[in-house]
Amino acid sequence: MASKATPATPAPASKGKAPMPPRTLDEEMKDVESSDSDDDAAELAKKLKKTHRDMARMQDAFNNNAAEVTRLQQMIQQNPERAQLMALQQEVNTLRAAANIITTPHHDGREKLRLNSPQAFDGTPGQLKGFLTQVRAYQRFHGMSFKDEAEKVIHAASFLKGRALAWFEPHLTDFMTNEWDGLKSETQLIFQGYHGFEKALLSLFQEPDEQRQYERDLANLRQKGAATHYAAEFRRICARLDYTNATKIFLFYEGLKEDIKDELSKQDRLDDFLQYAELAVKIDNRLFKQRKEKNKKQAPANSRRKGNNWQNNQNRNSTAYRHHSGPIDLSIAQRDNKARDFKCYNCDKPGHIARECQQPKKQQFQPVPEKSRQINIASKDIPHASLS
Repeated sequence: MASKATPATPAPASKGKAPMPPRTLDEEMKDVESSDSDDDAAELAKKLKKTHRDMARMQDAFNNNAAEVTRLQQMIQQNPERAQLMALQQEVNTLRAAANIITTPHHDGREKLRLNSPQAFDGTPGQLKGFLTQVRAYQRFHGMSFKDEAEKVIHAASFLKGRALAWFEPHLTDFMTNEWDGLKSETQLIFQGYHGFEKALLSLFQEPDEQRQYERDLANLRQKGAATHYAAEFRRICARLDYTNATKIFLFYEGLKEDIKDELSKQDRLDDFLQYAELAVKIDNRLFKQRKEKNKKQAPANSRRKGNNWQNNQNRNSTAYRHHSGPIDLSIAQRDNKARDFKCYNCDKPGHIARECQQPKKQQFQPVPEKSRQINIASKDIPHASLS
C-alpha cells in the first residue's frame, strides 16, 4: 500500500531581515513633518532661552529702579527742599531729552535720521510759519520720542524766547504745578493737543493782513540784478499765494528788464510759469554773455585812446604849455633858479643879499617935498628954444 505523500515543508528563511513593504505617501509626509518639528523646537528653545535672559535683565533693572525709588522716598522725607530741587532737575532733563534726541540704530543696522533742532522763535510775525514748519518736521521724524501731545507742546516751547516765551511761561508754570482739573481754560486748550499750541501762537504772533502784504510785495517786485535772483525771489513770494499760471506769468513779465521783455516777445507763448521763468533766465544769461564779449572787443582801442588823452591833458595843464593859469611846472622853475646868479642890491656883488652886506649902505631914495620941488624947477635954467 503506498504511503501518503507528506506536504512539502517550506524552505527555511534566509538569515537577515525580511524586505520592508513600500511606504505610502502619507507615511513619508509624517516623517518629514516630524523632522521639521524637531528643527522648529530647537529654534524655539533658543528663542525662549534668549527671552529668559532678557527678562532676567529687565527684572534686575526693575529691582534696581525699585531700590532707587525707595532711597529717593527716604531722602524726600528727610530733606523736602532737596526733593524740590530734584523735581526741578527732572523737569530740566525732560526738556533736554525732548530737544536733543539720542540716535538709536534701526533694525536694519542703519542709524536713525537726525534732524537739526528748529531755530528759536522770539515773536517776530514773519518768522512764525517757518518756525512751526521746522517743529512739525522734527517731531514727525522723532515721533517715537514723545509720549503724548503735552510732551510735543513742551518740546516746541523749549525753542521760544523773547516775547513768545514771556507769553508761554505762565501757562507752562500752570501746567507744571497744578492738576488737569485745576488748570486755566487757556492752559488746557494749549496742552490738550499740539494743534491748540499752534493755534494760540498764530492768534498772537501771525502778521496781520499777511496775504495782502504778500500780494503787494509781488506786485512791486522788479528785476534789479540777474534774472536768476529775480526769479528766486518771485517764486518765494508766490509760494504764499494761490495764483494761477497766467497770473504768475503776467506779474513776472511786468517786473523783468526791458531787453528781456523784448526777447520774450519774440518767443512762442508758454502756459507753464516755471518754464516761462526758466526761459527768461536763459535769455538774461545769453544777453549778459553778449555784452561781456562786446566789451572785451572794445577794451583795447579805448585803453589806447585813454592813454593818449591822458598824456595830452598833462601837457595842456602845464604852465609851460599854455598861458592861462594852471599847475606850475616845478622842473622848469627849478632850472631857472639854478641858472640865475643872485647879486647883492647894495654892492652889486654875488654871494650874499643886501641885509648881509658889509659895505656901507647906499643912500636910500626919499621923496622930495612939493614946495622944494617947485623951487628947484624955478631955479633951473630954461633953454631958449623952449621959450620961443
